[in-house]
Formats: sequence, structure tokens, C-alpha cells
Amino acid sequence: MNESGAAVPADDLGTTVLSNFLQRLDSRIEAARAGGEGVAVLLVDCGLVDRADAVWGFGVGNAIRSHIAANLREGVLRSEDFLASVGRDDLACVLSPVQGVDMALLAAEKVMRAAGALLWASDDEVYAQPTIGVALFPEHGDQAELLLQYAKGASRFARDLPGRIALHDAVRAERDTARFLDRHRLRTAIADEKLELLFQPQVELRSDRVMGVEALLAMPDARDAMRSIPAARLYDAAESAGAVETLTGSLLNRALRNCSEFRYAAG
Repeated sequence: MNESGAAVPADDLGTTVLSNFLQRLDSRIEAARAGGEGVAVLLVDCGLVDRADAVWGFGVGNAIRSHIAANLREGVLRSEDFLASVGRDDLACVLSPVQGVDMALLAAEKVMRAAGALLWASDDEVYAQPTIGVALFPEHGDQAELLLQYAKGASRFARDLPGRIALHDAVRAERDTARFLDRHRLRTAIADEKLELLFQPQVELRSDRVMGVEALLAMPDARDAMRSIPAARLYDAAESAGAVETLTGSLLNRALRNCSEFRYAAG
């Protein structure tokens, strides 16, 4: 219900919670700026709630998320810290004040232990498999939404780490973003036939004759039409998109078509 007593659409509930969280985080950042202190955002991907929804139903998923949140509030967070649900499986912890990266990572380890404690679902013992991403003010940014974004990105990277905790890294985040965009741009380029084959002559030095050509794959960079994305990046994007066979077939057809054109042009 909203203030007027009207029902709030389900889609708006998550938006309202997130908006309130970001406003509160912005206020905490401003207070920390004035006091010369730090703020840490820990994005906890519980890794269990979505699965519980599918196995036992949304009621059990809600209960599991509530238990994990209670464990964090009672076992880790201080009175000045706060916690909010920002996704079905995501809990965001805001720690303030925080004195540097080491303190934030130590807190993340405590959060990991609390979030991964034994839970009960129906008559079954279950454990969350959390990953935690950490972003800090002022080290990584000074805007609430940006810090939350960075923490979420770090939590995704943490899935591949033994400790399942990762600190935001700008270089890694930029590389991950480029890979994500390459994957989707490649699908569009294949569908629209925007990939290019560039042919480099292979010359026999003794006779100075062109004996063949090497086909080089190129896709224009969306940010700079004069540049092409390196072939190694394209292949990596094709692998991550599951499009290697589609890409290979498209290139083979184009290469054969070009060969036919070369022969016709040569007369």
C-alpha cells in the first residue's frame, strides 16, 4: 500500500526498496565525506534463494532470505550499519564508518561466515553459497548507485575465486564490460552480416607472384568506426555466446563467395 492507501504494483515494490536504499546510502556518503570517513558497500549474492523458490516455493525462499538477513544483522552488522534486499538473491550491506580496504575485507569475511551458516528448508539442511563484492567510498566512487553497481560486478567475479570475495577493480570491470558488449554486438553483426573479411596477399618472394591470400576477420568497433575489434576478442565473445559454429559457418560462406568473385574478376 502507498500513502494514499492504494495498492502498489509488484514491480514498483522492488523499485521503491532500491530507491530508498540508494537515498539512504547517498546520505551516509555525504556524512562520511563531511567527517573524512569511509563507507563500504558489500553486495551479498546468497546463491540459494532463487533455487529455494524453484524447489520449495517462494514462501520458503522468503524465509531463507529473512534468516540470512537476520544472521547478518545479529552477528556482523553494527548499530550504525544497515542492510537492504536489492534483488531476489542479493542483500546489500552498508558499513560506515570504515577505515580502509582491510577493514572492509575483514567485515566481508565475517559476512561470508554468517551468510553461509546452516539453514533449514522444510526438513532439509541447506547452506547458502554466497559471493560478496566490495566497493568503497572514497576509493572507488562517491555516488550510491555507482558503488552498488561496482559491488555487484565484483560479486559476479567472486564466483570464480576460492574465497568467493572480491574487491572492485576498475580494469577488470572494464574488461568484463567489454566482453559482455562484444558478445551481444557479435550476435547482431552475424545476423546483419556486418562482419568483414580482409584479405592479405601471400607473395612468393622468388617470383614476386601472389600465391594466395590470408583471410582476416574484422568487426568495426562500435565506439570507433575506424578501428576493428581484434580477432582474439571476437573469438572469445563467440565462445562465451555459444556462437562459434554460427560464426564459423558465416565466415566460411563469405570466404567461399569471395574466392568465387576473385576468380571471376581474374577472368
